[in-house]
Amino acid sequence: MNRAASALIELTCVGSHREMGRAQGRWLGLHRKEILQALAHNQFAPFWIQWGGSALLQSLLSVKGLFMEWSHLPNLRKFAPSQVERMRGMAEGAEIPFNLMLGLASIESLSASFSFVLGCTSIAVGKSRSKSKGPLIGYNHDFSGFFREHLLVRRSQSRNCFPSVQLTYPSLPGAIAGINDAGVAVTLNHAYSMEPENHGVPPTLLVQEALDHCRNTDEVRALFKKAVVACGSIVTVVDEKGAMIALELSRGRFGARKPRGDLSLTLNRYQLSRLKQIEVPQQAKFHPRKFPKPFRHVPIHLHNWERRRRFEELLSANSPLGPKDLKRYLSDHDGSATGGLGTICRHHPTADTIASAIFYPRER
Repeated sequence: MNRAASALIELTCVGSHREMGRAQGRWLGLHRKEILQALAHNQFAPFWIQWGGSALLQSLLSVKGLFMEWSHLPNLRKFAPSQVERMRGMAEGAEIPFNLMLGLASIESLSASFSFVLGCTSIAVGKSRSKSKGPLIGYNHDFSGFFREHLLVRRSQSRNCFPSVQLTYPSLPGAIAGINDAGVAVTLNHAYSMEPENHGVPPTLLVQEALDHCRNTDEVRALFKKAVVACGSIVTVVDEKGAMIALELSRGRFGARKPRGDLSLTLNRYQLSRLKQIEVPQQAKFHPRKFPKPFRHVPIHLHNWERRRRFEELLSANSPLGPKDLKRYLSDHDGSATGGLGTICRHHPTADTIASAIFYPRER
């Protein structure tokens, strides 16, 4: 593990999936108390969680994990078997019960079910739109600022899967974005599905499963198409040859969206008609009694409307794009000195852009 000044934590995990999990678990074990504290004491946590603190939260997550062992584990083993092994290793390394590890992993789908304005920006650039003629993905990870210091870069070096580098959190066996040694880059955005809860797989586990085993965009598409997912999400995939696709996922529906003009922009809004049918309505607002003060009366999709409008302005010239352009777009405040709820680079009590990444599939 190393941490340069002003950089994210970097953690290298080597060996089998279980051994890589143990390495991450040792890091998780050292920081578990502060992670639980951050999860229990923030503006998003219900008052009774804040009152009970990290001890209550850990107990609830342990109970949730026991339920998941019975209900979710069959699908986890079926669709993300490598990540189940990684998760078992994490539990061993952190010296915690496996059910608590499952409960910690469930936070991903729990947070998505709240329809918070958590979310991300993914912009994929194909060869014909790239200045270098090599494909790119630019990615902003937007999440609650209180979790910023826990985000890490994980390097997975295994003898039985593709080496890869990922953006993730200490308690996640999966990843929110990454690239592997086959030249496949994958990013993950939340989407706001209204479908009832199921026993599906958290999408981050499938992202890591794809990075571990997939050689191209088609293989990633096939992996996600057959899986049962736990929450709404949109997965952007680009491979070294420039093939790209956006996979729009919900608990019961799947769609593959092709790029337009060799460019693919994904926010937190479905674009395929079949997925729009189960999306939170465009005019819906956060309920004043069910959400923290910064959310009250705010349209749930406001940040989607504003970011898309700004991207349409920035991309209207149809000129070739390179890394400097993506950096400029991903850090855009739309003329504001500090940014806000709807800027591409977000700064608001509901969510911040806490990390940005650019992936180069051709160069791996």
